[in-house]
Amino acid sequence: MMPSMMTITLNINKPPFNCVFSVNSAVGESLVTDFTFTVNGCIDIDLPLDYKFFIYKSYNDSLQEIINPINVLRTMMTDFTS
Repeated sequence: MMPSMMTITLNINKPPFNCVFSVNSAVGESLVTDFTFTVNGCIDIDLPLDYKFFIYKSYNDSLQEIINPINVLRTMMTDFTS
């Protein structure tokens, strides 16, 4: 068996920058108050941009995902307006 070597070049997409995230209701009650999430001003050469918003039950859950990426404790938010 002969030794072999292979090289692969991967192009990694950089995240957009200059983004401003806002929520239309600063306070409210879940399942009662309508919240609208908006992202504006993003600059990126790779268009169109696609957004997904996630929530964690606690700050410690978000830290756990950084420590152990296999243990994902977030939930993707879904648009129920239509």
